[in-house]
Amino acid sequence: MSEEINKFSHAESLRLMAEKALETGDLDRARTLTEEMEAVQTEAETESDLTRRLEAAMKSDMQPLNTVPVAAGDIAEDSKNIKRADGTYLSHVDANYRPAGWVKSDLGRDLPAMAQPSWILAKAGDNVKAEAQYQSDVWLRWFSAKSEDSFFRTASPDETKAMQEGTDNEGGYFVPEEFLNQNFSIPDAPGGQLRDKCTVVRVTGKDGYLPTLAGTTFTGIAEEAAFTGVESTPVVGQVAFTTGKYGSLIRVSDELLADSIPNLPNLLSGIFGTAWGRKSQAMITGGNGSGPTYQGIVNGTDGAGASTTYFTLANATSIVAADVVSAYFDVPAQHRGSEGFAWVFTSELGGLINGIGTTAAGVHAISDLTNAPDAFLMGRPVVYSDVTGSGLGTSITSTEKVGVAGDFKSFMIFERAGISVRRNDSLYMGNGQVGFFATARGDGRMAVADAFRILRAA
Repeated sequence: MSEEINKFSHAESLRLMAEKALETGDLDRARTLTEEMEAVQTEAETESDLTRRLEAAMKSDMQPLNTVPVAAGDIAEDSKNIKRADGTYLSHVDANYRPAGWVKSDLGRDLPAMAQPSWILAKAGDNVKAEAQYQSDVWLRWFSAKSEDSFFRTASPDETKAMQEGTDNEGGYFVPEEFLNQNFSIPDAPGGQLRDKCTVVRVTGKDGYLPTLAGTTFTGIAEEAAFTGVESTPVVGQVAFTTGKYGSLIRVSDELLADSIPNLPNLLSGIFGTAWGRKSQAMITGGNGSGPTYQGIVNGTDGAGASTTYFTLANATSIVAADVVSAYFDVPAQHRGSEGFAWVFTSELGGLINGIGTTAAGVHAISDLTNAPDAFLMGRPVVYSDVTGSGLGTSITSTEKVGVAGDFKSFMIFERAGISVRRNDSLYMGNGQVGFFATARGDGRMAVADAFRILRAA
């Protein structure tokens, strides 16, 4: 960054020198200094733009989940927590207070304090918050123990009680909310790049909806004229969700488990990240072909029932530079300018795009074979998705869907509170490993289908 600033300063110095040369009538020197200034300034602006793009690309860690309710049902429950005159809630005078909206499991049992969403726990009494912290500490000990038997043999009655309160209907233990709000995916895991570009919402119910509100319009009115004919009523809509169940079985070595105590959130990322990242990446574009509902961009619909529009390439078996430019501008401007805009291709199509113009004059995707391909197209990041079920073809054939372009902030992922983990110490004992069964519940769909375009061969 300091080098960029120095170059901008150098360009400014050259500009001042060129002005003085022009004032004294030295046209040749003024021209030389101006050309040098333009070259330095162009280089500084290019470096600045690359720095900005790299910083944006490096933000691959999942952002913290929402700390306030956003689903309609969650908002309704949260509104029952009445504020006192001094701006506090009942927790201010009742240390054991449990706020309205306290989440229950599918069997009707209360989720433990440690697994409650942050907006609920924030309104709880001090004793309840202390209970949540204690449950988290005990859960950490259980997760990192050499075996489940060894943990319960040495556990105190209070620790055993804390674990029993955190049990789900399948014998697993709910994961503390504080760990889910940290780094929960592996940026480098194959197929895990798209989730962080979407809007991820924490919900407490099995199903529900997020309300949406369309805008109004302004119309020209003559001075002192009536507002007749210019009124409009914004349309209230919704993005509905129904969370389905997903699971994975992961093996962790005894050695890794023993050394993981200081880095448990990272270990959790390792357990969930690769498997869930690939699964969610496939469902974001391709949906879920069977089982729980997950409306993908390629095969699904948005909250209003609309499907994604196709952008048809010029040819049936190849892609040219004009296809990339036209597809970019086919996305409406309000979505094209969003920070969530990204391209999604398979690696095979990425190879064809990077081969554009390699043997001819004109636009080139890559300048030479010594540098890595640019991670951007039209100034927007590219994600290569090779996961099965993405809905994208691996080669260009007639009418094949080969890519997606659009604003991924317009894709909503709903993750339900109450992710749980079960461990099995004996299943892989002979291999020196512990088996962990992870269960999560979620759903996803487009908020606005017009925010995306599906690239399809002619």
